Amino acid sequence: MKRIISYIASALLLLANVSCTDDKLYDDTVIGEGEAVLSAEVLFKNFTPALAQDSRTIGTALDGIENLYLFVYSESGKQLLHSTSFKTGAGLTVTKDNTTTPSDGSYDPKADTPTERATFDYKIPYGKYKIYAVANVGDKYVDAFASEKVSTEDDLKKVKFEWDANDIAANAQMFGFFTTEPLSQSKAGGFNAPVVTINQTGVTLRAWMRRLASKVTVAYNASGLYNGVWIYIKNVTVHDIAKECFLGQSNDPQSADAVLNRRTGQYNMPGVTYTPSSPNTRITYDVSPSSHIYDKTQTGLELYNGLVLPDGKPDILGSDHSASADALFFYENMKGIKEGYDYSKRPQREGKDQVGENVREPINGNDYQDRVPYGTYIEVEGYYVSINPENPGEGPIKYRFMLGKDVDFDYNVERNYHYKLTLGFLGWANQPDWHIDFDNTPPMLEVPPVYRVSYLYQQRSSLPVKVSENCTHLRVDIIENNWAPSDPNTFAFPTDPVTSTPTEYQFQWNRAAFDNYYRKIETVKDEDGETVTYNAEKPYLGFLALNLPVANSTAELPVTIPVKGQVGNITNYYSFKDGVSGQNALKDFYEESRGQGSQAYSEYNKADLAVGGDDMHPSDCPLNAYSVVKVDDNTDRGDKIVMVNMWTRAKSMIEGSGFSGNNPYEYFVRKATLKVTATFDMDGEPPITKTKYITVLQEPRIVNPKAVWRKSGSTAGPFHVRLMTTDNSNQKSNYTPLTSDGEWTASVEMGSNISLSVSNEAISEEREGVIYGKTGRNVEFNINFKGDGCAIVNVLYHNNNCTHKILVRQGYDAPQLLGGKYWSNFTLQSATAVAGQTNVYDAVETESPFYLGSLYRRGRITKGILEINNSRPYMGPLESPSNHQYYLSDGTMASWIGLGCENNNTDPAPMGTFRIKNENWKVPELADFNQLKANCEFAYGVIYGEATETSEEFEIATGYSIERQDNTGYGVRGVIAYDAKNETAGQVLFSAGKDGFGRRKNAGDVGTSNNDPKRGMLIYSDVDFLLTGSAPNSDGGGNVFRPVPYNLKIAPGAVFWLNNRVADGFLGNVDPGPTMSWDVNYFNYDFNSFDNGGNLNYRDANVIKLIKQ
Repeated sequence: MKRIISYIASALLLLANVSCTDDKLYDDTVIGEGEAVLSAEVLFKNFTPALAQDSRTIGTALDGIENLYLFVYSESGKQLLHSTSFKTGAGLTVTKDNTTTPSDGSYDPKADTPTERATFDYKIPYGKYKIYAVANVGDKYVDAFASEKVSTEDDLKKVKFEWDANDIAANAQMFGFFTTEPLSQSKAGGFNAPVVTINQTGVTLRAWMRRLASKVTVAYNASGLYNGVWIYIKNVTVHDIAKECFLGQSNDPQSADAVLNRRTGQYNMPGVTYTPSSPNTRITYDVSPSSHIYDKTQTGLELYNGLVLPDGKPDILGSDHSASADALFFYENMKGIKEGYDYSKRPQREGKDQVGENVREPINGNDYQDRVPYGTYIEVEGYYVSINPENPGEGPIKYRFMLGKDVDFDYNVERNYHYKLTLGFLGWANQPDWHIDFDNTPPMLEVPPVYRVSYLYQQRSSLPVKVSENCTHLRVDIIENNWAPSDPNTFAFPTDPVTSTPTEYQFQWNRAAFDNYYRKIETVKDEDGETVTYNAEKPYLGFLALNLPVANSTAELPVTIPVKGQVGNITNYYSFKDGVSGQNALKDFYEESRGQGSQAYSEYNKADLAVGGDDMHPSDCPLNAYSVVKVDDNTDRGDKIVMVNMWTRAKSMIEGSGFSGNNPYEYFVRKATLKVTATFDMDGEPPITKTKYITVLQEPRIVNPKAVWRKSGSTAGPFHVRLMTTDNSNQKSNYTPLTSDGEWTASVEMGSNISLSVSNEAISEEREGVIYGKTGRNVEFNINFKGDGCAIVNVLYHNNNCTHKILVRQGYDAPQLLGGKYWSNFTLQSATAVAGQTNVYDAVETESPFYLGSLYRRGRITKGILEINNSRPYMGPLESPSNHQYYLSDGTMASWIGLGCENNNTDPAPMGTFRIKNENWKVPELADFNQLKANCEFAYGVIYGEATETSEEFEIATGYSIERQDNTGYGVRGVIAYDAKNETAGQVLFSAGKDGFGRRKNAGDVGTSNNDPKRGMLIYSDVDFLLTGSAPNSDGGGNVFRPVPYNLKIAPGAVFWLNNRVADGFLGNVDPGPTMSWDVNYFNYDFNSFDNGGNLNYRDANVIKLIKQ
């Protein structure tokens, strides 16, 4: 905590110039005869207010001068000789030209602000006097200054003013006296006027006026907080204000009746909000929650250690300590210096690197006042949140500070001072820098109020649950678990459509099915009496699990969905077509009735809560092991943290339904609610049970950037990564930088051809090759290329709970060995039949792996539909081509019907052999794709080529185009298959092209006859309409069982031809079935054989990817 005390130099400066009726040599022992004219000046200067709240008093409230009283006493001070008064505009003239700053004699800081100058004229006979001035005497005090009541200087000094809490400006009284000292040596302190001699022309008299009141401004520095800790400052109040103040002597109230805004009764009653007994004693920070990084429901000034102001620089918030900044005012209250007392544990101020004791119980009612009764102090009220796994918790918190003139044991709140306090938060924020009141006494159950998990499937998180040593039983239950989207700010389920006039690419979802079949809202009261609302319907379809099935005994990720059965050597899983039976099978699997353990809850008895690592708490499934750690809080208490496992579930839980552990939404979160119940042994008393509720949010999907590729020998320089999210739900919305709730890190997981470096020193630092970013900062850093090769960058954000991987490759000309085959990164652009050889072609691939390539109908290998058609009228995404003719790869043109295709869907001819640079290539078989799937991980998102930074513009991030000569800076949507097990990190790109659609559809739900204008439409989906349905069909099926792919027509993706048709090739669906193509679904992360929906897709035009023959 930093404290700067400024003497408020907006004191009244009175300058008296004396003119005489005759000229004599100056001698202060000789009075002579004559009359002098006294002139006075005062200076004030305004600054811009730092806050914009309504509940405050502006810092210049006591500035200005309304009137001035002058009292001239005899040399002894025992007799009032002259008195008069002036008013501004009536004998008192105010100007703004003085910049002099005084000190008070005993303390010599730079003044708060220069002074305004007011002048008046007053004739006074030559003589020796003590001359006093009083400014801003209100009407109610005029009688107190009657000559008979202030006949001596002591009478004048004993005049009392009463604090006016309803009108702060009414407390602007000032007191001072005249001196003959030079301006540079004059002091504004003290109460006793020196004797001044007026006996000749040219004698100058000066009077510095001091206010009876002082003020305090408060700023907040969060740089010392740990990551994952937030404080929401609600208000700051001032307490024990002196009710009265002497005009000209030290003020020291000595009883409870002598101070205002004093706390009474129990100090920190849970659930009780303190209301000041006096007005104008509070500054409220009523900041909108929409501007908050972490908690969108809290109001107040949000503070965290990564705080960056709009100018991009880390700084403090609250007051700027300027003269006009919002301030709290109070009368002088002089409590002396307490240096001889034993205050080692409760000093007035803790050092920035020190931790004192938490103050919970009053000590003689004065613990929060350093045992200095009736001393003036301030209190900052806030709300504390920690999601840091080392010490989770939340709750109201108060910080108190005794005012005084130094940072140790001076408790003198002297008049006319500006106390500039900066609260420097330390560590967990509930360990003191000032005196702190924060209730964490046993029995204690503390959890993060909101916990964020990865958007990716089968990702592990450890939820920290903090309990006191006497906890004997702990249970965590999932009571809400949604597949449906929730608004990232309010957590509410969105309407459908989200906007009243949805555009073609506006997000829409099956809200009707959700309301009718997947929604049952229930409420419960938490321990604080607040209502917790949650959706209790069908949690087994949601994204979250607390355990993996215990039947899996290896350390590898196990199968996490139920198996329907076997047909030969083919394993079949449930499909949305199985309706209720498929969902019930998943329910049984989730709720443990298949004997594999529950995924819906975790339970711990006393032995399970013993402090120890994974080896002490093993499980039948090794990945379900957990740890319990002791809290290191510098106390001898046995508080501990149970690291409760949480998992996002399988990539596809019911085929075709969209129920997945992956979050498919780029804007929306998905929400779950946990109920945490703990039982405590109370040493002979009845046990106590405490319950908390936690909101678990699955983060929106992050696609930008997903990969950064460069040509071999590229000189483009570093790539500036900025992790992006979207700013609205439109599929084509622009991107906005992601801020991390808690610490974030970036590291090279695989590969030696890159390194990482800091891109902005204000928001991150590098340690041993790892980039560390603070709470509330954007996730950004540089990738530096060192040569050809592949690499993987692992990014952890939101307190390192959420994972995002960035694939990196330089040099993509050579084929990539994955799944036992060499795959090309390019796609087929054109092919020419080799004379005299059947199904042999001289082939040309695309110039860039980012291009979609030509689209081919079966049997028309030499007549590919060129990618440039995708930007032509009638041929673009979701448009009806009708009979318009396409540009073909052999230089000709043809309509869809005129182009034709092989008309054999039961035994089509193989695609053939393709000769490229004296090597033979072929179209992959189903087995080749299956091997790729079995041996690789897959990354879905934006891939940049020859770019140097992440783009916020959708059209740039996804618009890498064959029609553009220079694609520098552009990216494309696609899927990368990559080897996550070998250090080479090999990668192959499957591009969806600039439009996101890698398919032209022939028939089925899009076109139904040769005359249908939709035939040949550029669309990835089988349908061009919404998959409506809010209840099961009469046969027990229907779209209600596949609610996620509701607006399938706008879903990005691409379909790739297989070399041959496979009769039993469609794996993982209701039954094995024929397929002749491979499905790459960008929306729901699918990479699987294509369900041909009636065996009609053989007439489509698809992409061709080649492998070495």
